[in-house]
Amino acid sequence: MHKNLRFILIITAVVIMGLAIDLYIFVKQSAPEPIIQSYADCIKYTNAITLTYPAQCQTKDGRSFTEPLTDAEKDKLKPPTQGICQNLCGNNVCEEVVCFGTGCPCAETPATCPADCGPKTTGTLTGHLTIGPFCPVERVGVPCPVPEQAYTSRQVMVYSSHDQTLITQKYFDTNDDYSIPLKPGTYLVNVKENFPFTQRTPNKVIIKKGQTLTLNFNIDTGIR
Repeated sequence: MHKNLRFILIITAVVIMGLAIDLYIFVKQSAPEPIIQSYADCIKYTNAITLTYPAQCQTKDGRSFTEPLTDAEKDKLKPPTQGICQNLCGNNVCEEVVCFGTGCPCAETPATCPADCGPKTTGTLTGHLTIGPFCPVERVGVPCPVPEQAYTSRQVMVYSSHDQTLITQKYFDTNDDYSIPLKPGTYLVNVKENFPFTQRTPNKVIIKKGQTLTLNFNIDTGIR
């Protein structure tokens, strides 16, 4: 009799468990589908998150929601603007010819920086460089050959007249000339020497709007 009672209890438990499973499936199937309209809804009802940044959640019907980010987090995703070139628009100097390295000024045109490069807002400082002698003895009509780097390795340095901060600098070209557009104002101009102990007195110039000022340089090498 005990065996029959145990058998009946086991059968009853199995039947009750089966009914419970059927009831759970019925309730789940009859429950309305949740309305998913945001990333928060998606992770609440599906939890199907991809390992990306920002994270994404995908619903069963194929829709995708992206994790919202704060403004600070969005800024971290922006590509760096510094390091390729430095934006100096507004410094009163039209950076037409620039170097190509980290921290160099970005090239400017009247279209990209009218404040510095507008035709009616700048003047021009231009000039020529003469260097010599390059031989102990130079004979008339037989000049010594001048190495090109003697000119192209030197730069014209333009400083603010009131605090002597560097405004711009530019190498002489292969014709030994230079040309620098500048905002109207007073500047100190000099040539950067290749020798650290050589000092030259800077030239004070006044740039006027729409005008060209010529300032030539003559460097004596001291070779005799």
